Amino acid sequence: LQTRRQATRFKAHGIVVLTHFKTPLITNIYDLSTRGVSFWPTNQVELARTEFPIDILIFDALTGFEYFISQLPGQVRYSKKLIRHPVTNALVRRFGLKFVNFSSAHHTMLETCCSMVFDRNTACR
Repeated sequence: LQTRRQATRFKAHGIVVLTHFKTPLITNIYDLSTRGVSFWPTNQVELARTEFPIDILIFDALTGFEYFISQLPGQVRYSKKLIRHPVTNALVRRFGLKFVNFSSAHHTMLETCCSMVFDRNTACR
């Protein structure tokens, strides 16, 4: 049997910035792993399944902690329609993006981020 998940995902406070648009699109992170990120945009948008760069900023307002990863290449893996946003209760899409063709430096940054920020007990199932 092969499991669908290839990496542990963690809930995260942060944003994903899609930098390939004329005006960058800022989205909210739902969860993060060393292999991908899921997020929801604040407005409706269509995303092609082509490779494009993203920026990730993880933060904790209480401690002032910030962790930034720039120009990480990703590709949309799925789009779930009409998910209720947990804060605004608005209907939004949630996108899943897998990291593709990323450097060993990006991989190290993702591993560092996950090990520094997230308690392993809060892993998503």
